[in-house]
Amino acid sequence: MPNPQRGRQLCLRVLELLNEERKRRKVTKYALSQRSGVSPQMIGYIEKGERNPTLEVVCRLAAALEVDLSKLFRQAEKDIPGPVAE
Repeated sequence: MPNPQRGRQLCLRVLELLNEERKRRKVTKYALSQRSGVSPQMIGYIEKGERNPTLEVVCRLAAALEVDLSKLFRQAEKDIPGPVAE
């Protein structure tokens, strides 16, 4: 049976993976902000789960980290098994 929460879980996992990648590369929120055009405050809110970014913002963050967003989604799908609800 499809899990209606899976879509949300996948999105949250992608954001976690972006945060992990930022930290792995030792990029500060300020530096990511400079590269992406997203404020450091907003990056902090996103990383703490206090804001839901638009797809445009997620794409800007991924591009600034030089991360392939499709790879993040594939990894999130591996981490959170199950079908997406239609």
